[in-house]
Amino acid sequence: MLIAAAIQAAPPPADAPPPQPPVKGQYVQTAEKTPDTVAPTAPAGLEDEAAMLQQLQNEIRAILNASMPPALPTPAAPPAASTPHAEDATHADVPDALSAADALYSLGQYSEALSLYDRAKPTGKDDTCWIMFQKANSMRWLGKSDAAIAGYQKVIGEYPDSFLAVEAEWWLSATQWKMTYREN
Repeated sequence: MLIAAAIQAAPPPADAPPPQPPVKGQYVQTAEKTPDTVAPTAPAGLEDEAAMLQQLQNEIRAILNASMPPALPTPAAPPAASTPHAEDATHADVPDALSAADALYSLGQYSEALSLYDRAKPTGKDDTCWIMFQKANSMRWLGKSDAAIAGYQKVIGEYPDSFLAVEAEWWLSATQWKMTYREN
């Protein structure tokens, strides 16, 4: 959606001068200000990036809001055990929870991403491996090194031929080294 549009953004017209990189400490006089008042310039494209980030956050909120089940009255009696999939009805499926979790992870919202990774429905072994790996990464970022190490070991043990197993081995050794370094 937004990301694809940003990637496919058209280049500037050929007759437009190439954008100049901002210079540290560069000041520009604006038309509204008096000649002796100057304002620093923002790096080129910063406003566009902020607008894109805001739109991405709004899309994530829309996905999360759409995934929340409507408020239901409390049933008088629990559902009968013979009802097919009665236990599945208590867990709301999050539409595209994996994409939403990945987006939250990329925004640095690791706790929220972790809860969505737990609710995501993998479509194959690659998705399952990715979810396990990202849960371990989220744990590492949240400072839960022991849980991260266990997650990386699980990825390595269950998916040894996956490219993520190589990544997990690296992060496993880095996390273990960091824990050892902190203890000394």
